[in-house]
Order: sequence, then structure tokens, then C-alpha cells
Amino acid sequence: MFFLLFPAWMNAQEDFVDSLLNKLETAEHDTVKIKIYNQLADYYTKKQPDLSFDYLQKAFNLSNELIKSDDEELTQYALNSQSVSHTLLGNYYKVLGDYFSATENYKKSIEIRQKLDDKNGIAWNYIDLGIINTLKGEYIKAEDNYKKALKIQEEINNEPLLAKLYRNMGNVYYYQGDYPSAIEHYQKSLALSEKLNDMKSASRCYNNIGYIHSLNNNLDWAIDYYRKSLQIKQQLGDKVGVATAFNNIGTVYLNKHEYDSALVYYTKSFELRKEVKVKRDMAISLQNIGKVYTAVEKYSEAEKYYLESLKINEEIEDNEQVANLLNQLGFLYLRESKPNKAIEFAKKSLKIALNLHALPRQKDAYEILSKAYEQKGNIHKAFYYLKDYITVKDTITEQAAQRLIESETKYKLEKKEKEIEAQKQKIKVQELNAKNQKMKMYFSLSALAIMIVVVIIFYRNYKQKLRANQLLRAQKEEIEAQKKEITDSIYYAENIQKAVMPAKELMDKLLPEYFMMLRPKDIVSGDFYWLKKIKNFIVIAVADCTGHGVPGAFMSMLGSLFLNETVTSRSLDNAGEILNKVREKIKNSLHQSGKEGEAKDGMDMAFMILNTETLEIQYAGAFNPLYVIRKNEKIENFKVIEEQGLAIYHPDEYDYSVLEIKADRQPIAIYSYEKPFKNHRFQLQEDDRVYAFSDGYPDQFGGKDGKKLKARNFKKLLLSCQHLNMKEQEDFLQKSFDEWHKGYEQTDDVVLFGLRVLKFH
Repeated sequence: MFFLLFPAWMNAQEDFVDSLLNKLETAEHDTVKIKIYNQLADYYTKKQPDLSFDYLQKAFNLSNELIKSDDEELTQYALNSQSVSHTLLGNYYKVLGDYFSATENYKKSIEIRQKLDDKNGIAWNYIDLGIINTLKGEYIKAEDNYKKALKIQEEINNEPLLAKLYRNMGNVYYYQGDYPSAIEHYQKSLALSEKLNDMKSASRCYNNIGYIHSLNNNLDWAIDYYRKSLQIKQQLGDKVGVATAFNNIGTVYLNKHEYDSALVYYTKSFELRKEVKVKRDMAISLQNIGKVYTAVEKYSEAEKYYLESLKINEEIEDNEQVANLLNQLGFLYLRESKPNKAIEFAKKSLKIALNLHALPRQKDAYEILSKAYEQKGNIHKAFYYLKDYITVKDTITEQAAQRLIESETKYKLEKKEKEIEAQKQKIKVQELNAKNQKMKMYFSLSALAIMIVVVIIFYRNYKQKLRANQLLRAQKEEIEAQKKEITDSIYYAENIQKAVMPAKELMDKLLPEYFMMLRPKDIVSGDFYWLKKIKNFIVIAVADCTGHGVPGAFMSMLGSLFLNETVTSRSLDNAGEILNKVREKIKNSLHQSGKEGEAKDGMDMAFMILNTETLEIQYAGAFNPLYVIRKNEKIENFKVIEEQGLAIYHPDEYDYSVLEIKADRQPIAIYSYEKPFKNHRFQLQEDDRVYAFSDGYPDQFGGKDGKKLKARNFKKLLLSCQHLNMKEQEDFLQKSFDEWHKGYEQTDDVVLFGLRVLKFH
């Protein structure tokens, strides 16, 4: 990222490092020395981090001296060099896994570059911060830093920066499970990389897109992208990358159960890794070949490759993988009904796993031992190891509980010790009182006097408490009356809100087959729907306002009002422009100017205009996407649809596919990265099903693990009910929602609209 300061030789090999060291010996001016120290630090960051750190300290020491100079040009150079040094120091800490120190140094670099107005450097540092956020799993923060870099890039138009930025943003969306957005950004990075002839970056993009298609079971597409990545790596002479591409293609064929092809590519990968002598990767390839032979039940061949992989892992002392391979061999021998060998290898694995405290490996070893002894007919030992297996399995999930028990036990022991100590003190007091009967008598009389005083105080307190209770009862009755009045008002507000929304009779008249599911979290809802017919157009909005309950309901009333004002026969040629106008009305009515501390209330929305004659639909969205579900037999070419900007989800087990028209990632409100809403046009077909919804359904917590349903499972839920008519679908989705969040509080309002595309009235 420092090509402006020191270009082509930044990534030089060791022979060039020697020339740098020679230049360092002959350098007379500190500016030259600082430059070389930074170059050497960058080179050694991953190879020898300690050496990199030493060079950076030397660079800092010299630049600190230059900053004290009266020469303004030297001071500027020193500050510029320090921003580079702080960035390199951030890279050093990133390699060590010290993300806090890495972040601090990147921020210091930004502070210096802001003083120097180095926008290019600032943008690169925001990318560095985004990478750290991604490594820490802070994906929202990462996205925010990348957007800051993107905003700067719009001013400086640095295409290499933008290519890397899009690729990193794709990584963030991938980690969040937003695969369509990830692919979109990888493709943007790919287009720029090819334009810049940066084939290394292009290869990474092809590989990443292939991997996402592999995860989504689009295996043919995955192979296509992996092959493109492979072709570039071959052109670049990147043997390690070529071997990785061969391995990825082999894994796709293994998942497709095309074992001959998988074996060919795994073997190619191994031969190349053997040539470049990367032992750890060689072991992975051998293990994968063993998996292929296991799948086709050629157990002797599988055993040979597992043993070769085991030998390499023992040589490089990767003990965790050694234990893993010993277990894989144990499972293999179980398949071959060779319990004695299974026992031999499982015990070896168990010994290593116990030394490493590797509970997952211990669990596998105990499972093998239990099943092997069961094959031998030794039920006693089988049961013995089964108990160990269950114990370790439970331990993996119960360690946190164990720590809690230990803490509680320690607390009780300490409490018991204090009670014993108190008892000892009590005995001492009693012994002392026994020695002096007179003092005891005085003590008793004093205690009696105190008790009399206490009784008097208690009596007075009792009278006061009695009066206080009477007052509390009166206040409680008043509060309950107020509560009833407020609740009655909210129920009345519910009637008003229902009256503002389109009547069911109107929707039944305009729409051929549909359902509208509305589930407020409270009595009134921040989610709402809106419908209007103008000539041969039906306009539909499904929205999610900020908040829920009464505040959300107020926003929903504003949304309906502004839609009524904005949607006219003259505005039906662009759905995105309508959302732009509604946003302006929201901002004006709530006095939103972007100042710190002011309200950011607004709404997310899926907005569509349907031509009832041509069945063309216009759609614009604020965070909320639009799903079109179509039979696979009616989709002639998936790639054509993808090229139109739609994301496609079509798992093999269903006869339908979800075509997702993505929303803009901005609300209808004031926003830091505001842009015009995009208008999408899409040609519907008869029997298509269209769904618009708020995030209340996919974001609901539930299930056995208490996690969010998420978009992927929501899509599967919709696909699973396509054999039903729309009314039956609503019943199914209502029931599914209740079953999912059973035992958990509803977290948000829910609105879900479904429409089957038929001939309109």
C-alpha cells in the first residue's frame, strides 16, 4: 500500500534485500536511512517479525530527530515516514495476533495523514482497520471502515485501492452469511482487477466466488470459477496457488460423488505440492485422497494414503493432526471390521489427545474404542469406553458450567470458614462473660433496656408502615386505572391503525391470490403495509419503521401519509424516485439534518409497482429485499438472471428457485452514506410467487439453540410450502413462526406479504 513512497521493489526477494543493506551502509542522510529501514521492516514482517520490529524502532528514532528540525520540508518528510512506520508496526502486531496494538498504530497513522491531507494513505489505513475488525469478527465495524475508505476513494479515484476494498467487503459479507452481497463485491473487484491487469487479485476473486457457490451447492458454477482461478495461477507460475486450485476442484468433485475426477485433481495437487516441498499441504492432499478411497470402499488404498499423511504430520510435529489421522484410520478399520487395529490406533490417538488436552480428538478415540470392543463382543469394555465418550462429549459443552460450580464451591467454603471464625469469637465472648457474673448482669439489664426501646421503635414503625400500606393501595388503584386508560387508548390506536391500512375487501378485490401476515410485537405495530391502484398499476409497500409499539405506530402513520401524497399517476415510471421523495418528506417532517444527537428515525421498505397488463414489476428497496419464487422448469438460463443483478438460491431438493432482487443498504431517513434509491425492473411470469417482508421473521430468535432463523432458513421455509395455495401458505408460515419462537419472546414486529401472479381482475 506504500507504492507512492517506494514502488516496485517493495516485495523484492532476498537478493535485493542484500542490495538494500549495502545502500544502508553507504547512506549519508537520515531520510535515506529511514526509507530503507521501513522497506526492510515491511519485507521481514511475516518472515522474521522480531527483525522487522528492530528496523521500525530505528526508523522511529531517526524520524523523531528530524521532526525537531527547523526545516519544514524535513519535518513533513519525517511525519510522512512515521505514518508509514505506524502502519508497518500495525502489520507487525497483526501478524502476532495483537489486534489491539495493531488498531492503535493504524489510528496513529490516520491522525498523521489527516494533518498531511494524505487521503490515499488514510483510505488504505481504513482498509487495514477493516481487516482487523474482520479478524475479530466485528463485521459491522469492518463494513463501516470500508465505507469510509470507499467515500475517500470517490474523491481520489484510486482503482487499485478500490479493487482491494471491494474484495475485502466481499469477505465481510461472506462471514455474515450474506452470500449474494459477497459475490456482488467480489465481481466488482474482479472487473477492476482485470482492467488493471492485476491477475493475482483476479485469481483470488474467482477462487472466492467459486467457494461461495460450493457452499450453496452450485457445484458446476463452483468448478467453473475454480478453473478460471487455476488458469491465472498457471499463467503466473504460482505453483502453490495451482496446487490449491487443484485441491479445491477435487473437493467439489468429491461432493458431487464423481470420485474418479476427485482423485485426478487431488493427485495433481499432491504431485505439485511435493514438487514445491510444502509438507503440511502434501499431508492435506494425501488425506483427501484417502477420503476418496474411503468413499468408494477401497479401504486398503485409503489406509496407504492416511498412513503417508500421518508420517508427514509426525515429521513436522503437527500433533493435533497426528491424533486426527490416527482416529481416521481407526474409523477406517471399524468399516473393515478390524477391531484390533482400530483399538491400536485409537489408543495412540488418545495418548496424544490427552497430552494436548484436545477434547474433540479424545471424543473420537473413545467412540472408536467403544465400537471396536462392541465388534469384538466385549460388551463390558465397550460400555466402559462409551461412558468415557459420553463424559468427554458432555465435558466439551459443560466446561463453562464446571467453572461456575468451582466458583460456587469456593464461595461456600469461604462462607463456612467465616461462620467458624464467628463461632470462635462467640465462644471467647461467652468465656469472658462467665468470668464476671456482675458484668453479665449489667449486660442483661442493658440488653433489656435496649429491647424495650426497640419494641417502642418497632411499634411506631408498624403504625407508619400501616399508613404507608394504605397510601400504597390507593396509589396502586390509581396506577391500575391509569394503566387501563392507557391500554384502552392503545387498543383504540390499534383500530385507527387498522383503518389506515388497506381494507381486506379492497385487497381481495384487487389481488387474485395473496396473503398478508401481520404480527405486532405489542398491540400496535411499527410494521405496516400500503396498497393503491392507479389505472392498470397496483402499487404495494411493505415497511418496517424504527421501533415498535406506539413509537413505531406513529412512524407507520407518517409512512402511509407520505406514500399517499407521493404516489400519483405521474410518478409510476420510477419506484426508486418515489422512495427518494418519501425520504425527503421524512427528513423534513422529523427535522433531520445529520447533526450529532438528533433522532435517526425512519423506515425500511420494499416498494413495488406491478403492471397488471404486462406483469412487469418495478421494485425499489430500503434494506428489505424482494423474493420472486419460480419453478425451475420455467427458468431457461440461470446465468442470464444472475447477469440482471438478481441473486439465485436453488437447492437441489426443491423444484423452485428464489430469485432475490436486492435492496439498497440504506434506510428511508437521514443516513451517512445516502444515495438515490435504485429502480429495478423485472418481468414476472404467470404462477410466479412474490414475497415482501420486514426483518422480524428471519431475525426471530428460537429453535433448540435460541439463535436467529436467518435469511437462508427463511428461504428454505418459503420453498417448502410452494405446493400450497397462498391462504394455506399463510397458515403454514404462522404455525412455523409460533413453533420456532416457542419459549422465546417475540423480538420485533412481523409483516409478510405473499402474492401469486395470475391474471388480474
